[in-house]
Amino acid sequence: MAAEVTATSRCRTCQQKQAVLRSLRAASKKKSRRRQVKKFGDEVFLDTWFPRDEEEEETGFPLGNLFVDLYTREKFDSPMHGRREAADSLLEFIEYYGVVPKKILTDGAPELRGRKFVSLCNSFAPPILLEWAPTGIKSILGFVERAIRTYQN
Repeated sequence: MAAEVTATSRCRTCQQKQAVLRSLRAASKKKSRRRQVKKFGDEVFLDTWFPRDEEEEETGFPLGNLFVDLYTREKFDSPMHGRREAADSLLEFIEYYGVVPKKILTDGAPELRGRKFVSLCNSFAPPILLEWAPTGIKSILGFVERAIRTYQN
């Protein structure tokens, strides 16, 4: 312990010795993982949404997939007739933008963990990395998705 002490000084207010240890370092200035997204399509957040009854009657689609690019916050909505069409909505996203995402963050929904969707993600070279992202905070009036910062009542 005595070998690690590099300097001592006295505190002006309390007159006690203060030791500075060599093993103590300042915190690194490395930014968070979210700041390392460099361009459009690197990381995409994918969430399945269910419309209200009135919207379903108007559009005819009981559910849909919402793709949100974490670099530009651009949203792509793909309506679906069933949960098995999640792989088709990913192909629509790739066809529309012409970009294969490197990583897809999901909330762990069953349709996004299914065999068809996972095999489609693994069929690309390099394969799309599926990662579970914590969704957000339950509130009194609705649900807030923290990763994409959208609000729904």
